[in-house]
Amino acid sequence: MQGIIYVIHGRLECLNKEMEAQLIKVSQETPMPVRFGFLEGEKQSVEEAMKQLADCNHLTFIPVLLYSATHYRWDLPKRIEKIRPLNQVTILEPLAHTKIYPQLVKEMVKEALDNYAHKDINCLYLLAHGTGHFTEPLEQLTTLAKEISHQFAIEVQTANWVGKRKYTEVFEHVEGFNLVLPLFFTNGRIVNVITQWIKEHTSDVVVLSSFEHTQAVYQMVLEEQESVK
Repeated sequence: MQGIIYVIHGRLECLNKEMEAQLIKVSQETPMPVRFGFLEGEKQSVEEAMKQLADCNHLTFIPVLLYSATHYRWDLPKRIEKIRPLNQVTILEPLAHTKIYPQLVKEMVKEALDNYAHKDINCLYLLAHGTGHFTEPLEQLTTLAKEISHQFAIEVQTANWVGKRKYTEVFEHVEGFNLVLPLFFTNGRIVNVITQWIKEHTSDVVVLSSFEHTQAVYQMVLEEQESVK
């Protein structure tokens, strides 16, 4: 029997309610048993989820993470291997690798450009979490920025919470009217911190909403889940 574990950043008690509802909804789209596994805290941890699915002969892990960084590359495989051999599991790619992800981002960009069509937009910034350990997430983000720039004929740049192109450096000397699109699941702590910093250090920069209040999590996880046989 095959089992599925949604690997979720943070703790059970901190899970955004809208995000939780989407994950519950998508878990009902498969006959396979599904469990949540949190990367932090002791409640419903990755390890606990694996124990709950001990009767399954194979487990597929769907990382509810956008880009591959330390949690995905280092932490998760080590934690899994302590309980089950890696040849008995499949760890899928983070959600930014899904086909629907760039489509969802472009839909958000189009909506933003329509809403601010009356403004002379200098640049649109794609804001992600970033990492100081791996180059792939920034390369992937840069490729997406180029696609959006070509499609919408607008200057598009990248910025990160941590690592290269850190937001404090990117936004330090911006000019004109600019839009910032946070590529995060929710308008949580990180987005709030960055938004406050931008308000204090820049003028005429609008931080848009993240994926919160959309069905993006459901749509991306569903695509991943449908690949599980």
